[in-house]
Amino acid sequence: AGTRLELVALTDRAPLLERLRGNVARNGLAQDARVQVAEVLWGETRRADWAGTMDLVVAAACVYDAPLVDPLLDTIALYLRPAGGRCLASFDASVGRTAAYAHFLARARARFASVLELPPRDRLPHVRIFALAGLRRIVAQP
Repeated sequence: AGTRLELVALTDRAPLLERLRGNVARNGLAQDARVQVAEVLWGETRRADWAGTMDLVVAAACVYDAPLVDPLLDTIALYLRPAGGRCLASFDASVGRTAAYAHFLARARARFASVLELPPRDRLPHVRIFALAGLRRIVAQP
């Protein structure tokens, strides 16, 4: 109630941006300045202007390889608002990337005060969705 939407950022790798733009257009949002499509590569600060501004980051079907978990979580942490920012992260467990999923959950628990799996209501049971909240700021050691 009373939520004012300021920005919806749809991101992916460059080869997939046209598909995202097409989806935006098909939903009648191509002329809405609040909807932006941009390339974001995990672990890079290409869109530093978004740093610390996002109330919600949705990472859908992003966990496939364990070595990419930390860059993904770094990127989520970069864009989330420091106080109160949340992330919804999902993966399809039927794909079978068990080690990557376990690594993601372990690293997410280290980075967030709360990592809760949402109940499998109105979705396939092998699709797992986690709510991440309470981002812990990690300070690099000198």
